[in-house]
Amino acid sequence: MAQDKDRYITFTGLDCEERATRFMQRLYEMVEEEGEGSKWRGYFAQKFDGMRKMGQDDLYFIGSQMNALYGFLESREDEGMQKVLWDIEQECC
Repeated sequence: MAQDKDRYITFTGLDCEERATRFMQRLYEMVEEEGEGSKWRGYFAQKFDGMRKMGQDDLYFIGSQMNALYGFLESREDEGMQKVLWDIEQECC
């Protein structure tokens, strides 16, 4: 019998770490695409640096930057990544 996915009971079957890793890989690419002088590129460069210095994992970073991430993705009109972020937020954070 298939187990229902419910983060309040267990994270089993949600693959949160893998999903966060894939999201972050794409986010790094998108931020790089912004080019020099972009407010988003500067913002996330600072946050990525802090993430590394503090030893935060991808899922922690996503949870702590949720509003900025939505803002960035909305500015790029990337509904696919917004959906991925929403799913991570609802199931993993």
